[in-house]
Formats: sequence, structure tokens, C-alpha cells
Amino acid sequence: MDRGVLLNLGATGHIIEILKILPYQCIVLDDECKLPISLWTHSQEDEEPSRREEISITSLMSAGVLEVEHFERERYEQAFVAFAFHVRDEQARLLTLVEQPGATLATDDKRLRKVLCCLAPHVPVMSTLACLYAWQTNLQLPDADLRAIVRNVAHKAQFTPSEDDPLVAWWQQLIR
Repeated sequence: MDRGVLLNLGATGHIIEILKILPYQCIVLDDECKLPISLWTHSQEDEEPSRREEISITSLMSAGVLEVEHFERERYEQAFVAFAFHVRDEQARLLTLVEQPGATLATDDKRLRKVLCCLAPHVPVMSTLACLYAWQTNLQLPDADLRAIVRNVAHKAQFTPSEDDPLVAWWQQLIR
């Protein structure tokens, strides 16, 4: 799972619930834990200053919904070099790990998706919207309950889904 999807799911206020229903073990690289994942909230009237809200990786690990993986470059050298030719090292490490059997990548990053599609087309990819939709479907949440949550994602995480995401119409209906 990349940092962007983690941030977006954190903005829902329901990240633990969402990660629990996903049919995957969610993993982040230890690099992602070095800096806090922060959401900034602004008052509607712009009178109050911005407030920072942090998503705790430790609390997600304690809840059993997230694991932290250490990347062993020597073990995956060939795949890492192939990916690093196209993306930054941090992203290449993530792509190298998800190339392993049974892995699925959760990212909204168009470049990562494109590189993965070209170099490892067998790896399934999920988006923030796919995670949110899976959560809604699994818990049978009505659209009315989800409306404020997706607005939080758009506002707190400054998230706008890609126009080519298969669930963009679902998102747009909720965000209205």
C-alpha cells in the first residue's frame, strides 16, 4: 500500500475498519514510517488556523491491520533495478515487493500504475476508491452515510480520483 492511499483512507476517520475488510494483508515499507502521515484541516470560515492530524502507523500495526516490511535490496536486485529505471527508488522498492506472488498494489499514482502495467501486468492494482467501495459494499453502508466520509477524503487528504478509475462515477455521485 502506498502512502497516498494510506493518507486517503486515514482521512475517512475509519481506516482500521476499512483495512480490516480488505481481503489482503496490508503492508507498507519501513521507509514510509520515518515521517508521520499528516492530514491538515482548515476551518470553513478561515478564521481558525490549520490543524494537523496524524495517522499513527503504530496504532494500525497494533490493531493488526497493517504490517511494516523491510526491503532487502540484495534479495530483489534484478527486479528493483528494472523498476528503478522508471521511478524513484522508494517507489521501485514498493513495486518490487508487490511483484511477489499473491500481492496486490493499492495506489492512485498514475505513473506507478503505468510502470507496473508494462513491467508486471500480472499484479492486480487497487485504488482508494476500490478500497472505499469494498468497505461500503461489505458493510452495506448507505450512500447517505458515506457522503460525509468521502467529502472528508476530498477535503482533508486533498484527494481527487483519476478520471480513468472505474469507480469515478460512484465517487462523483457521492461527492455532490
